[in-house]
Amino acid sequence: MLTADIDRPGADGRTLRDLCLADKNQLSVAAWQAFYDAIGETQARDRGLLPFRVWQIFDAIVAFFASGDVAKAVCAIGVISHYVGDACQPLHGSMLSDGYRDRADPGGSTWPGKGVHATYEDKMVDRFSQDLLARIGPAAEAGAGGSIPRIGNGQDAAYALITLMDFSARTIPPSELRDRYIELGGGTSRPVVEGLWETFGARTATVMAAGARPNDRIIGREQHGANVASTSTAAEMSNVPSLSPQLRQMPIGQACWREPDGTL
Repeated sequence: MLTADIDRPGADGRTLRDLCLADKNQLSVAAWQAFYDAIGETQARDRGLLPFRVWQIFDAIVAFFASGDVAKAVCAIGVISHYVGDACQPLHGSMLSDGYRDRADPGGSTWPGKGVHATYEDKMVDRFSQDLLARIGPAAEAGAGGSIPRIGNGQDAAYALITLMDFSARTIPPSELRDRYIELGGGTSRPVVEGLWETFGARTATVMAAGARPNDRIIGREQHGANVASTSTAAEMSNVPSLSPQLRQMPIGQACWREPDGTL
């Protein structure tokens, strides 16, 4: 699990999300390090890196396909899909991902809203998994998450992730989720879990549908297409047993597949 506290305001009141959406050049390690330095966030574990991990893995996928290492490329696709799934969850982009930790008791052992992360993402999702599955597919087909930015390189992929995190936070404001959890009494009891579902169930399906479009959003053919410098041939792809037929039907497979003559 990775997070990025992109709703933490800087000295001028703007957040990392604000800065990056306004200027893609702000999506750089140097810019983020400077931002965290300026607000006094000195611990590496408290500095978000989720978009940069997607950037890193995106570049790895391209390199693996270019070298013909299809097995590693498919493995990396699975990993990047996990991180995109993290990004579609609103608490993964919030400075208060598990409640109001800044209001902790003197011993630092508890605080208002502690436990909301696990109760919402684990208990509620597990309890209503079938309901979610029934809604996610149609919502994804309907284009949940809106238009997808064009992606031509790793930084573009990271920027697309920021737009997904922004969509998730606007659809389910983290403060609303935390406050509702506190209002319900906290914990993992059935009334709390059902109360969260009643309030956020439909919207959770929407953000998960947006996150279920990782191949199209991050590495799909219509965004990346011929920009993938792949030399993989049909014969090379078939070296992955029982996988190549399914892979070829996926957007990333369609994007990176090359026949011996170099055509798609």
